[in-house]
Amino acid sequence: MRRIIIFITLFPLLLLSAEYRLGEGLQIAESPLYLGGYFSLDYSDELNGSRSLTFNDIALMLYGQEGAWSFMGEAEMNDVYYNQFERNEDTNSSFEVHAERVYVRYQPSDTWRNTLGKFNSPVGFWNLMPINVLRATTSSPLITKQVFPRFTTGLGIDFTVQEAHRLTLLLQATPDLDTLFHDTRAYNNFDIDQHFALGYRERFEQLTLRFNAGYFRERLDQTAWYYGYMALKYNSSLWEILAEAGYRKGADSSQRVLGGYLQVARTVFDNHQLIVRAEGADDDTLNKNDNLLLFGYTYRPLYPVALKSEVQWHPQNNATELIFSVSVLF
Repeated sequence: MRRIIIFITLFPLLLLSAEYRLGEGLQIAESPLYLGGYFSLDYSDELNGSRSLTFNDIALMLYGQEGAWSFMGEAEMNDVYYNQFERNEDTNSSFEVHAERVYVRYQPSDTWRNTLGKFNSPVGFWNLMPINVLRATTSSPLITKQVFPRFTTGLGIDFTVQEAHRLTLLLQATPDLDTLFHDTRAYNNFDIDQHFALGYRERFEQLTLRFNAGYFRERLDQTAWYYGYMALKYNSSLWEILAEAGYRKGADSSQRVLGGYLQVARTVFDNHQLIVRAEGADDDTLNKNDNLLLFGYTYRPLYPVALKSEVQWHPQNNATELIFSVSVLF
């Protein structure tokens, strides 16, 4: 808890910098490098159940660009402070620092781009918005964490034609970068040592489509999986529609995971957004079938600051959960 207090105390010092603008990072001397980060504070109330307060993410990012070369290094602490009230009261904290993203990117033209290191797997749209403050809701759709590895440690190759068509190749044949520091469990939704995938993106005026197919192998038990994924995004001045669906199947078993979601967001006033999301996921590996309907509201007094609220209804057990969060990109 003492480290959290120190962080909150030092954060305003960034705001006092004459050349600093919230959300744009702090330039290091005259170099092309910038120092930034983000944090998120979440409150959850399951109604008729437990309530919890979580200092969910604290991350520091070092990034920059010089010509065709760019760099990103991101270290994150997750669930730094957790306090559960009422039923099964519990308080704990974790100050483990994890390597979330560390990569070098070379992009000599608009046609060709290479990324080497650990980066977000370019699958769907949600996974390319890894920071809470940038997303419409605090919670993530179930399927975005159950079908494919969120991070790839290896090589990503993008080939783009006329900005509208992009082909992506992912190659990983090594453990997750985070295992260099935490060998018991990688900082990823799947602890993998292989990931090979192909993706295609088609962009129209207001509509973008993504298709992905891949293979990955879990590091500890060598279980292998195939997956397929497709996603749609529509954008206008007032509306944003996201839809994603995915399927994962065991290479040597009949176990499978499938599901999807549809999310509609409507800007009602400047910086105010209403969100509705319906989703479902059927997971053989957990013997679990989950569906939910979400209603959310997000207010951004500034672009890099988000105040979010959402209510989730799970029809299978008639459970309702309220979630509130404050997130800042600095």
